[in-house]
Amino acid sequence: MKARVLIEFHDKSNFAKVYKVDDVIDITKERYDELRALKLVEEIRERVNKSNSQESKV
Repeated sequence: MKARVLIEFHDKSNFAKVYKVDDVIDITKERYDELRALKLVEEIRERVNKSNSQESKV
């Protein structure tokens, strides 16, 4: 799942990796739950454009 970083933080397994505010990261649901509990990230929900999902018949 994709999440947006709200507060800068270091990766828990690689302290050299820093996630900056507004970075978009791809993480597991379990990791998202951990980071969300700490208020470090928010979920990015993909928008579904209904007009593009239906084909026009001409």
